[in-house]
Formats: sequence, structure tokens, C-alpha cells
Amino acid sequence: MKKREGGILAWAAAVFLLVGMAAGCSRSEEARYQLNPKQPVMITVWNYYNGQTKQAFDNLVSRFNETLGTEMGIIVDSVSYGDVNQLAEEAYNSASGRLGADAMPNLFAAYPENAYRIDVLGKLVDLNQYFSEDELKVYRADFLQDCSFGGNYGLKILPVVRSTENLFLNKTDWDRFAGDTGVRLDRLSTWEGVAETAKAYYEWSGGKAFLGIDSLANYIIVASVQTGNDIYKLQDGQVTFSFDQDLARILWDELYVPYVKGYYANLGKFRSDDEKTGDILAYVGSSAGAVYFPKEVTLNQNEIYRIESSVLPYPCFRDGDLCAMVQGAGFAIAQSDSTHEYASAVFLKWLTQEEQNLDFAVNSGYLPVENSSLNQGYAKAMAAYSGTPEYNPTIGGSAEATLKMLSEYRFYSNPPFEGSYEMRQFYGEYMEASVDNARLEAEDKMKAGMTKEEAQAQVTDEAHFQEWYEGWQDNAAKLLGS
Repeated sequence: MKKREGGILAWAAAVFLLVGMAAGCSRSEEARYQLNPKQPVMITVWNYYNGQTKQAFDNLVSRFNETLGTEMGIIVDSVSYGDVNQLAEEAYNSASGRLGADAMPNLFAAYPENAYRIDVLGKLVDLNQYFSEDELKVYRADFLQDCSFGGNYGLKILPVVRSTENLFLNKTDWDRFAGDTGVRLDRLSTWEGVAETAKAYYEWSGGKAFLGIDSLANYIIVASVQTGNDIYKLQDGQVTFSFDQDLARILWDELYVPYVKGYYANLGKFRSDDEKTGDILAYVGSSAGAVYFPKEVTLNQNEIYRIESSVLPYPCFRDGDLCAMVQGAGFAIAQSDSTHEYASAVFLKWLTQEEQNLDFAVNSGYLPVENSSLNQGYAKAMAAYSGTPEYNPTIGGSAEATLKMLSEYRFYSNPPFEGSYEMRQFYGEYMEASVDNARLEAEDKMKAGMTKEEAQAQVTDEAHFQEWYEGWQDNAAKLLGS
């Protein structure tokens, strides 16, 4: 459900009282785009932020309205839809003119796949109209790689903050497990080591899963890049899908089989939920979700205990490249008129300047997007944050792991294309459905007299692999119309 911030009409009145404040930055541009502090223009911004992240964004909107917005005659109205998928559908419905849909906002948060769908409808502004080359040079280059949709589409999204993925660990229970088994933490730096550790934990714990993965789609796509078997190949602005048996075998051995055998598990809506109930010991999730790592485990009403966290860089394959997904919705400007489009660009530029961007990043668990902020400001801001009463050690641990990744990893984001939104949905759904079917088949075999080991061996044999692989190929062909 969307949440509109109150007091917008009061802002309009306040603007008139504050007209006499400092002059704006470029009166010639203000005149060109018909901005006037005495007759402020209102821009609506749709986002999907929740909790601490929403509060941090709302605080910045208020600061803008009180300062530069007042000087230039711009009022920002922030609307939260509370869920990225809901926002994606609402924005698409608005752009499509669906019956009952709200009017398009001036600015909205969007992942590249959904922004691409809306751009196909001709509804997005090319941001190159409002951002100069020099202004764009300040952003980290691989944070912009998916903002032009991998081709000559113009710049359609501006990253405001970014995130990647980390491995979050219940250190309290890990220490018990490691103390009994001698397993070392550095084994979790590779996916092969994670799978081996998960098997050892399953046996040590009497059948509990070790790991959960929030985004199976991210795992699949990044695995293809790390191992040199890129699932998407981009050439001359065209994307082709490539899913050969080498990649399929890696995903089978290191992802599918551990899930079927119970070494990995996705049980609740989010993996942090599974961590809180003690159903998993670790999970791979967004660095921006560090704030949701639980402070205690609740096994039942009578068994609740505090835990500490440890946060590690995203795992890579032993013979693969150091690579991780860069994610986090950017902001797109909807086509309207030059006044509202320019006002939206002014807000975006202000929001990504170092002071504001670092405030938002540090308080929400995201990364800032400008090179200067990443190279110097972010580490200093996190050090300052560590001394505040609000300090969350998991956010601090995530920042430390991510800073290491920023210096050592390549960040990847797959280019959006016709069908990429549906393909991303398919990856996770197909993997989860095939794992569930295999586990049900194994249960039936055990009821018929097989041992657990025999049943699991059969549902993970070569014949099942070939059937699973053919299912990938057939479903992908249908989605891509080939």
C-alpha cells in the first residue's frame, strides 16, 4: 500500500514565506525551464523504501524542500509503495494507461528490467538532456553500466545508491560448529567451499540447512559470469541467451544438489526470517539488507538467545573471476514537460552529491554512487557511524566486506532486453519448483523402501540432470520467443 507523506500543502505555504532566502545556483537555467520560487512546481517521486531506509530518504526530501527546493521553487512529494515488485507493477500500469492506474509520477525508482519495459512504451526521458558528460564522470562507471540498457538507448536511469550481495553469518553458532569440527571461515570464500561446509554442518547439526540464498536469479547470472559461461551475450546492442551444459553442470552440482539434499534451504519470505528462527546458519543477501539481520534466534517460545553476526564478501568459484552483482533501483524521469523534467533532474543531482548521498547510504546500508564518496568519504562516514548510539554492527560488517569487494571485484549487472524481466522471474521459480519436485520424488521413494541416500542419489542422477537441463532450454526458448 502506498504511503503519502503529509504536510505537502503546508510546504507550498512555507515556500512563499521563505522566498527571500539565498539565490539559486543558475538563474539562467531556472528562467529557461520556468522555475519560480514564488510559484513553485511540485514533483512526485515514487519509491519502494521501508523502515530505516524510508526514514532516511524522507529526511533528505524534507531537507531538499527546506533548502535548494525553496530557493529554486521545487517541492518534492515522496510516495512509498513499500515493495519493489508492487512499485514495478504500479509504474508499468501507469505508463500503460491501465484502467484505474494512478497518473505517472515525475520520478520513480526502477530496476533496469522494469524501466526497459516502460521505455519501450516511450515514457522515459533520456537523462543526457539534463546531465552533462562532466556531471556523469563523477559516478562509478560500473554503477552506470545497466542504465543505458546495454545499447544506444540513451541514459534512462540514474543510480542514487547501489548495493551488492554479502554472505551473512550467525557467528555465535558458527563458533560452536567450527570449534567442534575445525572448519575454517575462509572456506566460505568459494562456492565449492560453501557447499562442502554446508554438508559438514548438515551432518554435525543432525539435518539442519546451512545456507539460504535470497536471489537465486542473481546466483545463476553471476555464476555464469564468474565461470566465463556468460548466460547473456551482448553484441551490437543485441542480447542472446546462452545456457550450455558446462554452466548447467556447475549450477546442478553447487546449487541444485545442495538444495535437494537439504544443505541449503529457502523457507520463509526472506532468508533473514530463516536466520531468526535458526533454520539456517548463513545466507546470501543484499548488502542493503544488513539492517534486517536478526539480533537473536527464536527456536521456540522457551528458547531465545542473542547472536552476533559476521559478514563476508560474496563467494566466488575457485577457478572463476572475482565478480558480484551490483543492484539497487535507480531513478527514472517520466516524460512530461521541460519544467517538471528539469526540476526532477535538479533533485537527482542534489540527492547524489556527496553530503546527501553519504547520509542516505550510511543510514540505509547502501553504497554511495560518486567516485569521491566511494574512494574516501564512505570509509570515513562509516567510521564516524561506528561511534554513534545508532550503530548496527551488521551494517558495519557489511560495509567492511563491501569495501573489500570494491577494491578487488568486478561488479556486474545484466543488460535489460525484451523478455529479461520474465527471464529473471523464471530463474528463481524454475529452480525452486524443480528442487521441490525432486524432494517430493525422493520422499516417495523412501516411502517405498529406499534409504534417504539411495533416494537422493536417484533424483540427482544423470537422467534427472538431462531432464532438468532440457527444461531450462525449453522454457527459456518460450519466454524469448525462439
